[in-house]
Amino acid sequence: MVRPDTIRFRDTPARLYFFGSSSLLALYLLIGIKMDFFIAAAASTALLAAAVLVYGMIRLPALGVGLMIIGTSLDVVGRIGGLPVTVFHVGVVLTLFAVLINQLARRDLDLHGTTFGLPLALFILLITMSLFHSPVMPEGALHLVRLLALVLVMYLVINAVQNPAGIYLTLASLILSAAVLSAIAARSIAGTSTSLMQAAVGFLRVFGRFGVTFENPNYFATYLMLALVIAASLVLNGRLALWLRLVILGLSAITAVAFVGTFSRAAWVSAVPGLAVVSSYSRYRKSIFLALSAAVVIAVAVLWNSLLFQSFIMRLSSVTDATRDPSNATRILLMLGGLEMAADACFLGVGFRAFPFYYEHFYRPPTQQLYNVVEAHTLPLEILAELGIIGLALFSWILVQFFRYTHQSIIHMTHTRIRACQIAVLAGMTGFLVNALFSPGQLQGNFLWIGFGLAYAIDRVGRRDSSPAQA
Repeated sequence: MVRPDTIRFRDTPARLYFFGSSSLLALYLLIGIKMDFFIAAAASTALLAAAVLVYGMIRLPALGVGLMIIGTSLDVVGRIGGLPVTVFHVGVVLTLFAVLINQLARRDLDLHGTTFGLPLALFILLITMSLFHSPVMPEGALHLVRLLALVLVMYLVINAVQNPAGIYLTLASLILSAAVLSAIAARSIAGTSTSLMQAAVGFLRVFGRFGVTFENPNYFATYLMLALVIAASLVLNGRLALWLRLVILGLSAITAVAFVGTFSRAAWVSAVPGLAVVSSYSRYRKSIFLALSAAVVIAVAVLWNSLLFQSFIMRLSSVTDATRDPSNATRILLMLGGLEMAADACFLGVGFRAFPFYYEHFYRPPTQQLYNVVEAHTLPLEILAELGIIGLALFSWILVQFFRYTHQSIIHMTHTRIRACQIAVLAGMTGFLVNALFSPGQLQGNFLWIGFGLAYAIDRVGRRDSSPAQA
C-alpha cells in the first residue's frame, strides 16, 4: 500500500525525472521559438510551480483547504480573468482531486462525514421543495447550487485534513492572511485624513479602504474576528513555545488594529462570545480575565485622545441608537418585515431566497423607501421567513448536533495542541453565528461550512493522535 505522506522526491525513479525535465525544457524551447523566451520562462516556471503544488497537495490535501481560506480572503480581488471564478473555486477543485488521488493511493475509499447528516439532508430537501412555490425560483435554484457546493466543501475539509500538520497549516493560513490584509488596512488608516475620518464615522460604517480585498467591509471584519479568536485559543490553550506565542501575538496586534478600523459593530460584538468560549476551556480563566481587563484599561488610557479611539466609542455607542443611525433602523424594519412574513407562511415559509422579493414588494414600510436594503440581516429570522418553522427546526437540529459533538470532542481530547485547535474552531464558529444575527448571507458563507468540516476533521485526528504523553 502506498502512503502519500511517505512519498519523497528522492523515491521517484530517475526516468521520471529525466522525462519531466526533458518535457519542461522542450516546452520552454517551443514557446520561446514560437513566441518569446520571456513568456516561455514564465510559462515553464508556472508549470513547474503547479506541478510542485499538485505533488504537495497529494501528500497533504490540507494545502487545498489553506488555498480555499486564502481565496476567501481575496474575495472580489481573487476573481480570475474577469470571470465569476475565484481562487476559492480553484482551491475547491484542487482539493477535490487531491482527496480523490490521496484516497486511491492509500486504497482507502472510506469518506468521513458528520453527525448531522440526516437533518442536513432534510434541510436541503426542504429548500428544494420550497423552490416550487417561490416567486424567485431561478435565483433560488442558483443559490441552492451554491449551498450544495459549500456542503461539498465541508466534506472535502473533513477528508482533506488528515493529520496535525494539516490542522496547523489550515489555521495558520487564516491567521497569516488576516495579518497581511490587516497590515494593508493599517497603512490605509495611517493615510486617512482627520476630516475624512470624522465625516465618514458620522455618516457611514467605514472610511478609507478598510475592506481591503473585500467588497463589504463587514465581511472583512468577520474574517479578522475569526483570525483573532483562533489565535487567542492557540496562545492561551496550546502550550506553544514562547517564541511562537510572541509571533502569534504580534500578528494578532496588527490584526486587532485593522479590526477596530473596520468599524463593524457586528464583528466587535461577535468577538466577545468567541473569546469567552476560548477562556471558558482554559484553566487560567481568572488570570485571562484580569489580564484582558488590565489591557483594556491601559489601551483606553493610552489611546483616549486619538481620533481612532473616539471614533470607536462613537460607533459602539450607536448600537443603541435606533433613530439617528440608518443601519439600526433598517435592521429593525427588516426584522419586523421578516416576522410578518413568517406569520403569513409559518410552516413552510415563503420560499428559499424569496425574502428580498416579498420584503421589497409587500413588507417594506414607506419610511424605508430611501434605503435600498432588502436582504435579511438576521439568519434565524431569514430561515424562519423563507423555510418556516420546519426549516428553522432543522437548522437548529444541525447546530445542536454540531456544538454537542464539538464540546464532547474537546472534553475527551488529550492532545493539547490539537485540543486548542478544536477550541479555536468552536470559538470561531460561535462568533460567526453570533455575527450572523446582524449580517446578511451567512448561510452561504464559506466559513460556516469550512468550520463545520474542520471540527470533525480535528476530532478524527485528535482521537487518532491523542495519548497521555502528548497532553
